[in-house]
Amino acid sequence: MTGIDQLKTELENKQRVLDEYLKQKVSKESLKLKALEENLHNIVISLRKPIDCTDIDVNHGSGIYTIYPIGIGSFRVYCDLEYNNTKRGWTVFQHRETGEEDFNRGWIDYEYGFGNLLKEFWLGNSKLHALTDQGRYEMVILKEDFYNNKTFSRYDFFKIGDRTSKYKLSIGEYSGTAGNKIEMNNSVPFSTKDQNNDIFNLIDCASWGKGAWWFSTSNCFRGLNG
Repeated sequence: MTGIDQLKTELENKQRVLDEYLKQKVSKESLKLKALEENLHNIVISLRKPIDCTDIDVNHGSGIYTIYPIGIGSFRVYCDLEYNNTKRGWTVFQHRETGEEDFNRGWIDYEYGFGNLLKEFWLGNSKLHALTDQGRYEMVILKEDFYNNKTFSRYDFFKIGDRTSKYKLSIGEYSGTAGNKIEMNNSVPFSTKDQNNDIFNLIDCASWGKGAWWFSTSNCFRGLNG
């Protein structure tokens, strides 16, 4: 083999090595690009889906909608898209009116929710945690008595802790006409008739009042599920 032939062979070998390297490099970059495209696609899809009722067009009217809170699966909620003409939706987590639904229930029922979203229901503490864990939320409590007198309590911050905290309640500043009835319930865990987490109470408020709630010192009368 002449020197020229040897040089030619070496160049061909180097070319094959370079071609193989470039092929592997392109393959890796293609996989990265594909993964990036998939992530971008998932982000776009998630942006199209409502994470709570504020993402629902108020022109669609109040009713039951499917929402997709960040990091968990979807579930159905009742969205009030008319309250106070605020031009944004409110996610309803409790509704009582006729008394036809039994609210004297245990921990599991309150954790996962019960009732009819078009009538009386409790959305579920696990869902409340998922909702309020994805941003800053407000809470409004609307009351109406048998004489059609309407009052409200509004809190500029509302958050429910996770299961390990026993779904601890956190609320902010109050405004409204109904009175700050749950201020004493702030930073306390949830209690049901079969799981008493009351703070410093001498009695089991959930059992005594026949309804679960966040109960604190001498505050058995202020639960809205009894």
